[in-house]
Amino acid sequence: GKGFRQKQSLITHERIHTGEKPYRCGDCGKSFSQRPNLLTHRRVHTGERPFPCAQCGKSFSQKANLLAHQRIHAAGEKATAGGEREDGATGKAKLRSQPRAYQDDAPFVCPECGKSFRQKPNLITHRRIHTGERPFSCFLCGRSFNQKTNLVTHYRVHTGERPFACAQCGKRFTQKTNLVTHQSTHTDLRPYPCGQCQKCFKDKVSLKAHQKTH
Repeated sequence: GKGFRQKQSLITHERIHTGEKPYRCGDCGKSFSQRPNLLTHRRVHTGERPFPCAQCGKSFSQKANLLAHQRIHAAGEKATAGGEREDGATGKAKLRSQPRAYQDDAPFVCPECGKSFRQKPNLITHRRIHTGERPFSCFLCGRSFNQKTNLVTHYRVHTGERPFACAQCGKRFTQKTNLVTHQSTHTDLRPYPCGQCQKCFKDKVSLKAHQKTH
């Protein structure tokens, strides 16, 4: 019952109901209902990133990803103006770790599990495993994390950024661990052995699936 001013708009809308996807990618075969969606998808293969950030120069394949990225800049400026510390604490003195000479002892001990650390900030981060504290929140979706590095990695879900590229095939990843796992597909390397039968696997997921069979 929805009305349209132009016939082409009606045709495009009807594809929602019919499932028709007449625009096919010549590289991977994926199909789309609208030509603009195909053109956007093609950037996955071409590497084209026509939307640059004026603040840092980072480029994106879609305008929506650029806008999400720019909001991260805006949130950072807001946090700095409000006096928020890098460790996520507001209104508290940030704990500073002084440079330490290399030594074998680790004087900062977790009272919950006994694990020890050489620097106090590392102990503070570790204790969040026990307390469940997640002080680093994504302002785009509200998801929280116990470490800032995890939040930075998570932002790539919103921005579409994939900074880790495979040198052999060009495929890109949001995390270095995913790249390392992918790179094993180009070799016969199987670095994950089963402790029960010594069979080796290319990634942890395959190893865990195998271990369930024992």
